[in-house]
Amino acid sequence: MKTIIKILAKFKALLALTILAFTSLTTSAAEVTLAGNITTDTTWSASNEYILDKPIFVTDGATLTIEAGTTIYGTENLDAGTFGSLIVTRGSKINAVGTAEAPIVFTALDAKTADLTLDDTSLWGGIIILGKAILNDAGNPFLGGDTLNERVIEGFPSGGNDDLVSYGGLDDKDNSGELKYVSIRYGGYEFAANNEINGLTLGAVGSGTKISYVEVYNNSDDGIEFFGGTVDTHHMVMAFNEDESFDIDQGYRGRGQFWFAIQKDGGADGTGTGSNYGGEHDGGDSPTKTLEPFARVKVYNATWLGAGADATEYGQSNYAFRLKDNFAGQYYNSVFHDFEGKALRIDDASTLERANTAGDLNFENNTWGSFGASDGSVESLTKNSHPEEIAILNSNGNEVADPAIVSRKDPRPTNGSSLWTAARTALPADDDFFVEANYRGAFGEDNWLKGWTYLDAKGLVDDSEVITAPATSGLVITGVVDGDLSGGNPKAIVLSALDDIADLSDYGLGSANNGGGTDGKELTLSGSVTAGQKIVVTTSANEDFFNNNFDEGSFQLAINNSAPNVNGDDAIELFFGDQAVDVFGEIDVDGTGQAWEYKDGYAVRTGGDPGVFNVSNYSIDNGGLDTLDEAAHVTKLSTVFGFAVNSGGVVAGNITTDTTWSASNEYILDKPIFVTDGATLTIEAGTTIYGTENLDAGTFGSLIVTRGSKINAVGTAEAPIVFTALDAKTADLTLDDTSLWGGIIILGKAILNDAGNPFLGGDTLNERVIEGFPSGGNDDLVSYGGLDDKDNSGELKYVSIRYGGYEFAANNEINGLTLGAVGSGTKISYVEVYNNSDDGIEFFGGTVDTHHMVMAFNEDESFDIDQGYRGRGQFWFAIQKDGGADGTGTGSNYGGEHDGGDSPTKTLEPFARVKVYNATWLGAGADATEYGQSNYAFRLKDNFAGQYYNSVFHDFEGKALRIDDASTLERANTAGDLNFENNTWGSFGASDGSVESLTKNSHPEEIAILNSNGNEVADPAIVSRKDPRPTNGSSLWTAARTALPADDDFFVEANYRGAFGEDNWLKGWTYLDAKGLVDDSEVITAPAGISNLKVSAFSYNLATGDLNVSWISDAGKSYGLEYSLDLKTWTDLEVTVDADADTAIYNLPGAQNPLVGQPNVFLRVYEK
Repeated sequence: MKTIIKILAKFKALLALTILAFTSLTTSAAEVTLAGNITTDTTWSASNEYILDKPIFVTDGATLTIEAGTTIYGTENLDAGTFGSLIVTRGSKINAVGTAEAPIVFTALDAKTADLTLDDTSLWGGIIILGKAILNDAGNPFLGGDTLNERVIEGFPSGGNDDLVSYGGLDDKDNSGELKYVSIRYGGYEFAANNEINGLTLGAVGSGTKISYVEVYNNSDDGIEFFGGTVDTHHMVMAFNEDESFDIDQGYRGRGQFWFAIQKDGGADGTGTGSNYGGEHDGGDSPTKTLEPFARVKVYNATWLGAGADATEYGQSNYAFRLKDNFAGQYYNSVFHDFEGKALRIDDASTLERANTAGDLNFENNTWGSFGASDGSVESLTKNSHPEEIAILNSNGNEVADPAIVSRKDPRPTNGSSLWTAARTALPADDDFFVEANYRGAFGEDNWLKGWTYLDAKGLVDDSEVITAPATSGLVITGVVDGDLSGGNPKAIVLSALDDIADLSDYGLGSANNGGGTDGKELTLSGSVTAGQKIVVTTSANEDFFNNNFDEGSFQLAINNSAPNVNGDDAIELFFGDQAVDVFGEIDVDGTGQAWEYKDGYAVRTGGDPGVFNVSNYSIDNGGLDTLDEAAHVTKLSTVFGFAVNSGGVVAGNITTDTTWSASNEYILDKPIFVTDGATLTIEAGTTIYGTENLDAGTFGSLIVTRGSKINAVGTAEAPIVFTALDAKTADLTLDDTSLWGGIIILGKAILNDAGNPFLGGDTLNERVIEGFPSGGNDDLVSYGGLDDKDNSGELKYVSIRYGGYEFAANNEINGLTLGAVGSGTKISYVEVYNNSDDGIEFFGGTVDTHHMVMAFNEDESFDIDQGYRGRGQFWFAIQKDGGADGTGTGSNYGGEHDGGDSPTKTLEPFARVKVYNATWLGAGADATEYGQSNYAFRLKDNFAGQYYNSVFHDFEGKALRIDDASTLERANTAGDLNFENNTWGSFGASDGSVESLTKNSHPEEIAILNSNGNEVADPAIVSRKDPRPTNGSSLWTAARTALPADDDFFVEANYRGAFGEDNWLKGWTYLDAKGLVDDSEVITAPAGISNLKVSAFSYNLATGDLNVSWISDAGKSYGLEYSLDLKTWTDLEVTVDADADTAIYNLPGAQNPLVGQPNVFLRVYEK
């Protein structure tokens, strides 16, 4: 392969050869006083000590790297009237990565000669990092604007330095480097009355920055203050700082976990200065400033220890929290304890409003310990006794209780502490920042302060006590059943596996009958179980009931005649070893008349952690099985526990609980079946589902996955999942057989391009009823659209959908696969739609990505796009059919009909901006005999703004391209919108050989699409329609290709144009193959030298001609370079670069460069 780079003159001198300037420091120099600002990439070595006696700025895009174990001293400079500080400006970086054994230390110069105490603060400045993230000022993107808001950082003299101390921008993912294992001590220089420096100041720092294991010790202002931004932090230590420990302002929206604060008492004589609030959290600048984004920090597992509940100074201010100015953050699973003052102060109505707004201010499952200003009542823990303050402390799992930590030196929970067993809020789904912790607070078994913190060096950390977390269960009691068939059967205990358990013999069960206390372990389990599986423990009398009525894949069955022999008033214990790790009911209480009684009924767990019984964690239907027959028992238990009924056959009704369809059964859809109520339908690999029309009922089989529900249909190449017509069981269907059932419809919550959507600055939850489906009475079930572009509707993989498209009204059919506002959390790959009477696939808005898609012989479009669809696609294959010369058949329509919105006059963002690499579309045949005017490759309209790259469009009866309206022509003339680049356009029956004849309207934009940007009209030389791979001599191997987007992990490198290389991936799993329409007998080998080379960096100085390029290489191989001025004629630079590592580099001085002065230059690298 030859990888191409385009260097555009409009960027001027993009990047000259970077010259790295290093400060020369000899190893003999014990101290280095920093002379001036850092303007080039610089490293501070652990073999030196560095002294900051004035503000030192890292600026001009430089990166300061500090080695592990380095010490930096700060001091005041009275002679110069200044003080030492380190300021990392916007666009620059600090990479200060220490280790637990060798932390990086910033401390006062006085610490070299004296043993400093808690009275020693304000001896130097601190660290300030400034970034480009969004602030909550007017015109920001959250309000529909694009204003680059910036401010001058608080707590720093700004005279003459405003450019250096400004922060804020439009990049929430801005990267200012990394801090890890860094200790900051004795700072907070007071340069004016009541104006000190924070230990660590973060101004609009973005989420690309990494901050963890940072300690701020004895600072005279805040420990850390966040001014807006989105940076995430974990394992943060704020110790004995004199203002707040954690201060938040101006719309900070990061995440935090394992935040620890310990505060100090100023002393009874008033000569010392104690700590202020644990956290002063402001949503914005004032209660009247109601601009989004509010501060929405999300924190799990904090432990904050105040100045001491019996502290002698600062009483009214040593609160845990002061919240104001629309603060809208959340704290979960945390501990706030030992404060002299109160727990909570909410200052204004704006913040009280946030507490009453879903998704805003929330405290949940936290422990509030001792507070000196409390009289024991919840009200006394609040400043103003607002109902919202009281609710924060007294609801949502919050509790006022002794956290029982070991000590202030050891904030771990004791072995008997409730922090191990109290309810905890689950971590957010699909969030890889937070990590699981089986406790409330910042500490579990490990005191992670030990070893690296200054707290430890000062003797203020203890880990001598052995702390062992209570045994945790990989199993949980899911429910219990007391039926009403003969003998009070069925009786069962249902368990669920939270983890894979290779050996169940550590687990056992017992029942406590009639309040008689524990009987201990009556059953020891055996075998193994995987996470998510259920175990049904029942008596031998009920073995046939469960085996005969439910699918064997629904659960494991364990037989015991003691533990599960319950009567609706008996409690259940689950044991690990000899310890009870979960319980249902009260062991010493007869359940008759209790809230947990389940006589002739059942109880099913709905939430909560294993351990202490809480009746609110169960849905209990006492008498719910009373008088029901066996079939009704089966239906009820299937519904509440998600057991698959062991019948196969016709699917009876909607799927409202998690359900699995097994490959050992066949399923029949004879009406629309909805997966709803948040349920997940799992379909095993190799399962076949049949759809049919139901003339008696006037309906037809379809599967509809509603918003908030999921389908997980994951087949394999060897065992695909098949949806087909019931007629296929008894007949060999042909291409004339379509519209025999409906299809699959998946509905999600992503954004549509309707008025008021977030792209237009609004927050309107736009929704529609899906096209192509009877809506009578079902509008709630067939609506789609929302505000969540990352919505997850599950996964389809290796799925074949055949012979659908039921016509329920004239010209109104179902698509094979309909995707309505499906979000990017959904995964779709290796999906085939075969011989559908409407589109193969249609995207109505949404952001779902798809790859290895096969649309075969469908009668309308292969790929249809509408309503602002913005996903990514790769390896899309379409093959279309000819209706026949006699006109009795129906051929295929367009390869792709792509609409940006609903009409050319609807100019609302987001337009449809699909991005597709490596498609191969084969039309009905250039010599097809029917459908000529419509069998085009593309019909584009209504502001379509997508892109196709490195693709092949070939063998269509009609033309290549039809653009319908001025709005889409405008998109073709708008940078970043409609774009076709480096595609091959093959044979088209309606062409006379000219480019113009390949277009419908001969618009200049249509012609340009086919005739510029590397597009070429040429024979793609594929093997055949049964084998769409490029032949060994095809230009698809050697033609220019567009590089994949940087930092995009969806697309994969392909050393060819089109959807196929050496491998015909249609083989084995597709119905095309089963019908004998796939061939891979020819041996295809990529030409020598074709590889997935990828250029990683380049610079080109247009003024001097100096050229520098590097690319990913293989050690031991040799490479050459070619250049072109027009992408047609290529000239070899006649150089050989021998690679001795995984990156090859070539430098060409301007004096030898034939490209000097050229405004448009293309380079490509090839393997020799």
